[in-house]
Amino acid sequence: MIIDKIKIQALEIDRKAGGLEVKRIVLGAKYLAAELSDGRCGLSFRFNSDVFEASGGWMCPADFSGMKAAELICWAGDSRSLLKSGIGISVINALAPWDEMDSREGKGGAEAAGIKAGDVVGMVGFFPPLVRMLGDRDDIELRIFERGFREPHPCLYPDWSEYRLLPECDIVIMTGTSGINSTLDQMLSWCTGARQVSVTGPSTMMYPSAYEGTGATILAGARYLPNKKDEMFDAVGTGRCGAEILQFLEKFAFRL
Repeated sequence: MIIDKIKIQALEIDRKAGGLEVKRIVLGAKYLAAELSDGRCGLSFRFNSDVFEASGGWMCPADFSGMKAAELICWAGDSRSLLKSGIGISVINALAPWDEMDSREGKGGAEAAGIKAGDVVGMVGFFPPLVRMLGDRDDIELRIFERGFREPHPCLYPDWSEYRLLPECDIVIMTGTSGINSTLDQMLSWCTGARQVSVTGPSTMMYPSAYEGTGATILAGARYLPNKKDEMFDAVGTGRCGAEILQFLEKFAFRL
C-alpha cells in the first residue's frame, strides 16, 4: 500500500533528523495541525465522524507535546480510528521531502491536469472552489463522487458508483483525504482510462516515489507558510476550513 511506503520514508527522514519530538498538535473541527520540535508543520483533514467521539475504542491523548514523531507516524492508516490516522498523516506531512520536488509548480490539481473540451472529469470528494470553477464549463462532463453530501447538485454521484464510473473518466481529481481512510490505492486502481490523475488537497502526502506504478500522475498538495504558522494553528483550532485555511498555505503541483 502507498501509506506503508510513505511511513517507511517518513520514519527514515525523522531518523536522519535525529528523532524529532512533537511540539504541538491542534485538533480542530475540520483539520488537524502538527508542529515538530524543529519547527516543521503539517496538516491533515479531520473527518466529521471523529469530531465528538473517539473511534475504535482509542482514547486521544490530552497532550501530544514531547511524544516521538516516529510513534505518531505509525498511526497513519489506522483501520480503527480515522482521528488517529489523520494525526499520523499530519506528522507525515510535516516531514514531506520538499527538496525532492524542485520541479513543483505553484498550481492546484485541476489547473495542472490540463482539462480539455470534451473531457469527462471525475472529482472524488466535493471541492467547493473546483466545483464552482468546473461546474460553469459546458464543454466538459463533471462527475462528483461524495458520501452523505446534504446539498443536491446536478453532477453529484454516490461514492459507491466510483468503481463503475471512474474508469470512464479522462481526468480524475482525487481528494488527499483518501490516504486517511485507506481508500487511496483502491480508487487509483479504478482510474484505468484517465489521462491525468491528481491527488489533491492539504492532506495529500507529498512523497513522490511512493506513488510509482499506482496510476497517479500529479500530487497537488500544500506547504505551510512559516511566517503565518501561528495564524494557521489558530485557524485550525477555531474550526475554520476552505479558503480560511488555504490563505496560510502555498499550493504546489508535482508531476510524477
